[in-house]
Amino acid sequence: WVAILRAQAVPSGFLDVTDIGADPTGATDSTAALQAAINQARDQNLVVWLPAGTYRISDRLLIDQPDNDGDF
Repeated sequence: WVAILRAQAVPSGFLDVTDIGADPTGATDSTAALQAAINQARDQNLVVWLPAGTYRISDRLLIDQPDNDGDF
């Protein structure tokens, strides 16, 4: 019997970028997956979680705040 566990559990309210396809080994470009995670976290009012690793990014990432009438 073999159990595979994450090295660190993702806290409640956080979105793990590796679940969206980001590669923490740096072997592949994670730009699109990171942008998708940022957008999803924004839309679902979550925090982006980047597990330890090296992420290859080939373009800028856009992080914007939704207009919520000053309520954060």
